[in-house]
Amino acid sequence: MGELASIRKYLYWSERRVSALAQDNNIDLDRARKTVLKSPQGPFLPQIEREMRPRPSSRHDRAIRLEHAIGSLAVSDFVTPPPAQFARGRGTLVLSDFVDQVEGSASMITAFTTTTSSDGTRVAVCMFGSFSNLADVVADSTPRAMGWSSSSAPEVSRFILCRCEATDGSESPLDLAIEAINVCGFQGQHGPESDAVILAEPWRRGFTYGHVSEVGEWFMEVFYDSDLRCTPHRFQEHFDRVIVGAPLWIRTPTLRSLELYDEGREPVIFRQQDDKKNRRFRLFSK
Repeated sequence: MGELASIRKYLYWSERRVSALAQDNNIDLDRARKTVLKSPQGPFLPQIEREMRPRPSSRHDRAIRLEHAIGSLAVSDFVTPPPAQFARGRGTLVLSDFVDQVEGSASMITAFTTTTSSDGTRVAVCMFGSFSNLADVVADSTPRAMGWSSSSAPEVSRFILCRCEATDGSESPLDLAIEAINVCGFQGQHGPESDAVILAEPWRRGFTYGHVSEVGEWFMEVFYDSDLRCTPHRFQEHFDRVIVGAPLWIRTPTLRSLELYDEGREPVIFRQQDDKKNRRFRLFSK
């Protein structure tokens, strides 16, 4: 076996969702089968059998098979109208804690990214998942506890846990999807920075683990999907469509793309490093 050209890492993996989806839809994620090898049978020779047990499928093998089975149901270019059932993409993702200071921690994390479809539609992608599904390399870091958290966090949490199928009645599903953008994209904001700066420079936010630059790959189950262009909303300067759901996995082809914001480090350090390398972080897709 030759050397690996790079080290792929699954930063988030939901075994429960992956297995349930496969079982509900009769998708075989473990194609390897037990093999029995038999020696040639002769008139004076006993036949010998050797049982070859299969190796367990890796996460990546299972992910590839699930992606193949779901096929075109997973939207990657958001030119088709809502709603999508699954979505996937590649780009920069920001990983954060979901902070509920009203009802306490729900052990939930968020992953936020943006994408622009081939027809120019600007999409906000809001993923909510379990902290227990984070890879240790992310979960072991300590986000800075500073900045604001949403007073609507309890309603957003319940909205996610019921797969965006019901609300408490005081806010519509669209209202809560807008608040999901607010939580995933702006929670932890502090100081006089504008929304555009916070989106483009997430290390200025609190409660944020870090980001995966440019090459982060994600696959999600969609709970809510809406076109925002016919509805006045606070983020209309940035987004035309919002997608809310849960990630099945988030991965990167190289750990070099992962930047973690340790509690003991000033966030501006990352910006200074970027300036020295003559490159600028962008969350907005081109």
